[in-house]
Amino acid sequence: AATENLSPMATVNIRLQSNTSILIEMGLKEAVSYVVTLTNVANPDKPGRALWTLTTYAAPMVRAAPPSEWVQTVNQRDQSEDVVGPPTFSRIVVDPAATTLGSPYFDIDTTELQLAFRVSPVIVSPGQYFILYAPFGYTFVERTFKPGDGFPLVSGVVYVMDPQDTYLGLSAYVVQILTQINVDQTVKLVARVNTPRTPEDIALWETDNPSNWLLVTALDPEGKETTASNDNLFPGFLLQASFGIVLVRPEPNGVMPRKRVTVTVSIAPKTTMQSLVAGGSIHVRITAPLGFDFDLGCLAVTPNPTFESCTGDGRYAVLNVRQARLKAGSSYMILGVRNAAMTPGNNVWLLESFVDMAAASVRTATSGNRQLSEAAGYAVRELLQVTVGGNTQRGAVTTVFVWFLATNFVDVGGMLELHAPQTYELRCSPQVLYISLPAGTCRLNKGIVSTTGDVFHHYVTLTLTQPDHLVFPNTAYEFGISAVNPSSPPPLNYWGLVLMNARREVADASMTLEGYDLTDYGLLVYPPLASTTLPTVVNYVRLMLTFQKQLAAGEVGHITVQAPTTTKVLCQQFSELSGGGSISAKLPADASYGTYGTHSCQFQNTLTLHMDTSKPIEVGSYVLQVVVLNPGLRASRDFWIVELHKPDVLGVVTSTSSTATTTTAAGASASASSANASASEATADGVDTAFATGSLVNSTSAVVDWRSTKAALAIQSSGYGISTPFAGQQLTSVAVSRGCRLSPRPLATFLWWLLGAWAAGVSPAAWA
Repeated sequence: AATENLSPMATVNIRLQSNTSILIEMGLKEAVSYVVTLTNVANPDKPGRALWTLTTYAAPMVRAAPPSEWVQTVNQRDQSEDVVGPPTFSRIVVDPAATTLGSPYFDIDTTELQLAFRVSPVIVSPGQYFILYAPFGYTFVERTFKPGDGFPLVSGVVYVMDPQDTYLGLSAYVVQILTQINVDQTVKLVARVNTPRTPEDIALWETDNPSNWLLVTALDPEGKETTASNDNLFPGFLLQASFGIVLVRPEPNGVMPRKRVTVTVSIAPKTTMQSLVAGGSIHVRITAPLGFDFDLGCLAVTPNPTFESCTGDGRYAVLNVRQARLKAGSSYMILGVRNAAMTPGNNVWLLESFVDMAAASVRTATSGNRQLSEAAGYAVRELLQVTVGGNTQRGAVTTVFVWFLATNFVDVGGMLELHAPQTYELRCSPQVLYISLPAGTCRLNKGIVSTTGDVFHHYVTLTLTQPDHLVFPNTAYEFGISAVNPSSPPPLNYWGLVLMNARREVADASMTLEGYDLTDYGLLVYPPLASTTLPTVVNYVRLMLTFQKQLAAGEVGHITVQAPTTTKVLCQQFSELSGGGSISAKLPADASYGTYGTHSCQFQNTLTLHMDTSKPIEVGSYVLQVVVLNPGLRASRDFWIVELHKPDVLGVVTSTSSTATTTTAAGASASASSANASASEATADGVDTAFATGSLVNSTSAVVDWRSTKAALAIQSSGYGISTPFAGQQLTSVAVSRGCRLSPRPLATFLWWLLGAWAAGVSPAAWA
């Protein structure tokens, strides 16, 4: 095509054409501008600038003559030789199959863009800038670029340019590469973008704003010295409408785990969605996070001006829109839902609309949605204070002790549910220890309590049955349940406790109680045996520890006995009674370590026995006598804990190097000057010693001992309580002078007299 002074020319003919030249027949006038447009021109194999030559010839009067007869030098009129033409670049080809947008909808923030491309016919040299331009309305999210397979090494120059800072007026991600991109090498990257906001007229917006994505490599970060480009040929993604601003709000105090609550979902679409088919329909599907369950009839408040009905199925709720018309503007729905046991990892609510799709198909539809929005969910919060403890030996039959501080009143018929991790076994037999919890009935359950986000597990239900023994708020309770530990740690080591009223409504719950770590020390701890339970008196408490297997030297450094917080340990009077006091039957204690020789007392209710790390702990039973002062009242957490601690660690740290040397030391009081000697002795005894390579300058020593480290093993046992001894009928004293023997009588006479005295109501004191 050609124009003369911007007016189209009617007579333009191609008389001759080859791979490198073209002969065009057209009329030319002096001092007139012409524009010739050539289409379907193949660019050269190598990028760069090509030289063009333009020559005009005078055509003969007889046009029938072939061009070879008159396209000659004698007929030449004007010529422009070696004119620098437009530049050509290496071609970037985007792979549409591997290029995806996570949520191709309006009003979606931080959705993931995955991009794959190839470059040809020449490489992209190191040091250049890779620039990705998003279509109008998109914005890149800073610090979300992630190189994928084949992407070259990048420098520290990785940033987002705002639309006002680019010469194209588009948001761009700029990345400087340090290594080359090879020819036809598949290169992948990931970034996150914010999609455009919903326009008032989507059709007009799509007409005015193309969805093409531009990829270039350039010698400068502004992208003006381009070396490779995709020429905006990637068509991008067709965005669909959203629900505008979506809010998910639970009812007041409606964030407890597993509680049935009402949730208000507010939407504000900017465009009206309507079915154009007679008898058509519009359905809105809400997908809650894992662990949430909608009610079967999930529309909690009816009638609703926008939605006619709601059908719940697990974490999915399908709402039918009245008159098949979802109008623009604000609307809301109040839904009945049961909270998850814990805050989901992906705590996002998903809303989708479907037009003219059968209600039965909407529940499982994977495509065909017309609108989509995501809304941040609310956190599931726990207000119940609970601790769980027991014997941590793998595969052991144990009693799990549960202590909790009630926050609500639980009446007769109310229940407590204790949920164990996946591989634990709970049992109601042989008995439930109602230590301070009101006694009731126990029922063992097995299964799941939520359609999603839950696994098969054991849980017991304790029901209150006594009208005069209830659960009151702000009161601590404790009970024990028989259990069997698994032989290996569970995938998720969380216990749960749920308090429900007689209507099975959740009053309070805590489903993320961190369980105890399973160990294989072969240690059994028996309940403490007290010499007295009287309040405020000195008590001699005996603890029996049984080691079922030998523990190697250096495996245990300290054994801590922790009494209830209101009990005072008399540290000086501690003694070990193993084997009747035989030294060979006692635990291998270090008499030179503790404050009182073999032991120390860090707190008033703790006692720590220090082991000789050069000797093993043999198989057998050991009896510890801990002398304590009983409290005046029973402790709210009336249980004893036995802990095993690893040996102390002495670290040598430098201030000028990250290198550190750690050794296993026998005592926490070792000085820096004796660190090397201690390390040598430990190595000679076969204790593991770790050295990190590097130089040590300005070294200082730091000791990590049993006072600050977490116990390797902690076993909880129920306490003995505080009470007054049993008192029967008071005995009266008898004067010695009243003591005499019965005169001998015949047996028959005596029995007859005894029968008569009993019939006459004579007291036994007068029989003498």
